Amino acid sequence: MVEIKTNKIKPLDKLLKDSRNLVKELMDSHFKDIEHDEERKIVEMKFFLKTFEFIRKKWNVRSLYELEIHSGMNFNEMMRHMKGISSRSLSDRLKQLEDLKLITRTVQDARPPKVFYELSEKGQGIIELIQFIIVYLIGI
Repeated sequence: MVEIKTNKIKPLDKLLKDSRNLVKELMDSHFKDIEHDEERKIVEMKFFLKTFEFIRKKWNVRSLYELEIHSGMNFNEMMRHMKGISSRSLSDRLKQLEDLKLITRTVQDARPPKVFYELSEKGQGIIELIQFIIVYLIGI
């Protein structure tokens, strides 16, 4: 693993703490404003679990990561970089990511036509949040 210089990311410590405090305030307000009966808890828990299912699902985060580090790619480039994925699985993942508005799909005017995939603003935000979580988990 590449060593990260702590002095370069030390400012993230304050940002992490501030972000945690802000999220806590938002959640406290949410719980105060909305009654959390059993039905509401079930709805929110399903959403929470569905979110983690997306993150846990094979190839989702990897697809986003590849698009991040390569600043976008076409389908065949992604197949080459993602060893072990079938073309059907990649196609399914890309469709799901596009439906969630995490990536954009651009058909390039060429013969034969090529499709270029890149992270949307929302997709970039997901990558940044994942990086934020990684920094937090490794204790920097």
